[in-house]
Amino acid sequence: MMPLLFILVKAHAAAPIDTVESLSSALTIEVIQGLRDPFRISPNAEKKVTPKTELESFNLSEMKLTGVITGPNHMIAIVVAPTGKTFFVKRYERLGQNGGRVTAIRPDAIVIEEQGMNAIGKPEIERFELQVDGRLTPQSELTTDGRRG
Repeated sequence: MMPLLFILVKAHAAAPIDTVESLSSALTIEVIQGLRDPFRISPNAEKKVTPKTELESFNLSEMKLTGVITGPNHMIAIVVAPTGKTFFVKRYERLGQNGGRVTAIRPDAIVIEEQGMNAIGKPEIERFELQVDGRLTPQSELTTDGRRG
């Protein structure tokens, strides 16, 4: 732990730090206040996605998948918003307030991936499955191919 503190303080100090006395003299209030708080989430992690379409202004849990239209080349999901308005959603369209994207459409469900931040502020992808029966299943309950396990 001491070498990390030593490196951080050395970067802020004007002269090299050789002894404990010079280290303690270099640790001024200004230097300590200038260090990043490791327990605070960075402001970049709290970015909100601005909705570009009407479907991006609703929470995923408020939407209902009422059916899927199958075709020879692709499928189209029929999603009802909380306002009662019906939308026809294709693969790769945005869905939900957290910038979710539809990655798969199956006859019984659609899979949505959202870019989020984990507890330490690193980006991670969260997957959800919106099912025809109205349930929203999180990634932890899905297998790697997107089906319920």
